[in-house]
Amino acid sequence: MSIIFLELAPTCEDLLLITKICQGWRILALSDPLLWRFVDMTRHHLAKLWIQRSQNAPLHIRLIQPTDAEMVRLVIPLTSRIASLELSLISHADPLVAALVEMLAQPVPLLRSLDVRCMEHNGVSCVQCSLPTAFLGSGDTSMPVLAHVKLRLPIVSVGWTSSLRFTLSTVLYLDIESCQRDDSRVPPVKDLLEALNSAPLLKVLHLGSCLRKNDQSNSRRMFSLASLIELSVAGTTTTSCSNFLKHISTPQLMSITLSCDQMGLDWVDDADINIKDFDALLCSIPPQILSHQLSRLKIVTLSGNWFSRLSLTGWFHHAMPFTGPVLAVQNTFGNRTLNPMDLTPLLCMAISQLDCSQLRWVCIETTAACSLDTTRLLNVLRTSSPESRIEELQIVGGCANQIVGALADPDERGGVILRHLKYLHIYDVDIRSTGCYSLLLLALDRRLSCGTQLEKLILGPGCHLDKECRRKLQKYTAVTTYQVDNLLSY
Repeated sequence: MSIIFLELAPTCEDLLLITKICQGWRILALSDPLLWRFVDMTRHHLAKLWIQRSQNAPLHIRLIQPTDAEMVRLVIPLTSRIASLELSLISHADPLVAALVEMLAQPVPLLRSLDVRCMEHNGVSCVQCSLPTAFLGSGDTSMPVLAHVKLRLPIVSVGWTSSLRFTLSTVLYLDIESCQRDDSRVPPVKDLLEALNSAPLLKVLHLGSCLRKNDQSNSRRMFSLASLIELSVAGTTTTSCSNFLKHISTPQLMSITLSCDQMGLDWVDDADINIKDFDALLCSIPPQILSHQLSRLKIVTLSGNWFSRLSLTGWFHHAMPFTGPVLAVQNTFGNRTLNPMDLTPLLCMAISQLDCSQLRWVCIETTAACSLDTTRLLNVLRTSSPESRIEELQIVGGCANQIVGALADPDERGGVILRHLKYLHIYDVDIRSTGCYSLLLLALDRRLSCGTQLEKLILGPGCHLDKECRRKLQKYTAVTTYQVDNLLSY
């Protein structure tokens, strides 16, 4: 029972309820200090009680800017016990905030996770917030076990080459997003690289608006991030992304996400601007990243904010176990009304540069904002990597007729690439439209007749099968598994 309580504690809004169920639960809860180690300092009337009951257990403290000196006096003596700290600053003017930040200049021997952010209050962000020089420690011993750092602050206040570089010696995860609105005050990329060079254990790096726009360097020096497996760079220009990437060596990199912020551009033609930027992002990926032997491939087109993104990642599809890198190409568009755009040429260009000889899993996901020629994409895979043996194909959204093209028989374009197909997943495609249902049955007939051993057919939400459709599809399940997920009933 105590273990259940401990699992509940981080997300439970009121642990006192546990003590009121029965006498047994009350005794058990009050006797376990670990249950009370998650302290929300914004709940003034309970924070002191939580701290008392936690005894000497490591503390996980969440604190939005305090409004009275009592809360500061309560936190400062706990420095040696803090294991994680979430600090949200609303106003830079309150001296109590400075007192709390100065507290972190002291040794924090147990601190493993640090999350500091500026919040907006009444529409105003504390962009002028300045952190003390010693905020992130004055040496390797100040935070000896710090592994997770997340900062949402004006980047100018962090100081790449001063205290940050000392802190990074033990950090595994670093996520920094700047709310600095004056680009001229963002430190040059060479300072950031110098700081990252002192992070031998860093595995995940997310940078948001941390690169000075159009920052370029003629230096040939390379900085090694030998342990890095995931990299995300957002909120900058293609030039800055390319300049940053060309100076780093990442032999273990499995995931890269590049986002170019289009805000501030003069919109002459929405589509042309996005496609041009998307093409530039493709060209900015270093050759060593494109040399990965892919075992899983995911192609995505979505509609959303004004930026374009290319991702080479192994974490995009949550339902699949990680078996290797995945190519996810995302071209996102704003909320304006756009005609459907054919991104197939750009995606084919990206795929043709990749080593897909070990490819086993493909997912193609589209929305109405963009169009993809599934058959053509698969044909590029066949041409560039004829030895690949795709065993699983997922198609999400888009034009139903493209499914039929993807299931073409081996003598047709793209068909040979699916000769070894075992698992077929179709989601969010109304296969009743334009006679697609009959064509799908015909395509499945051809696929099975050419020797494909289809083991599982999954028709998920959005396929809109009625009972008659389901009955006819049973013929394909004699030696296979047939599954329908959350389909509408008719």
